[in-house]
Amino acid sequence: MCHLLPFVQAVSVFVSTFSLSAIAIDRYNLVIRPHARSLSPRSAVLVASVLWVLSVIVSLPYGYYMKLESYPGYCGQFCSEHWTNQHIRRGYSLVVLMAQFVLPFATMLICYSSVFMKLNERNKTKLKKLNERMHLLKTLSKMAFSPTPSDIDS
Repeated sequence: MCHLLPFVQAVSVFVSTFSLSAIAIDRYNLVIRPHARSLSPRSAVLVASVLWVLSVIVSLPYGYYMKLESYPGYCGQFCSEHWTNQHIRRGYSLVVLMAQFVLPFATMLICYSSVFMKLNERNKTKLKKLNERMHLLKTLSKMAFSPTPSDIDS
């Protein structure tokens, strides 16, 4: 149980993080490249499967290096990490930091910033067209309801 529970927790966190990154990439593709082929259901299942496999692979060391221990003065046993080599522990910690925070954060930041800029650009274009139409309608209404020279003479 000591090996399984931390492993399952790590897998669930990695799957969540990777899924958020995949969603950001999908939204990026839908907004930035709207005419490109969208993700098919089969491709979506493949992406989800790859995310799960990657999550399991990255989480394996965490479950493997757990050990059930008793500490003097404390009631019960506790599950704690026992790495055989500090270099391996540091390397794994770096992999976890990169895979769980840095890469997903960078991916989401780039994707959502691009989406925001694109949508903002579209919105400005729509507002510009709307202002042009309003100006045209104002001009036409002034022309339609302004007095003509024949109205002034009579």
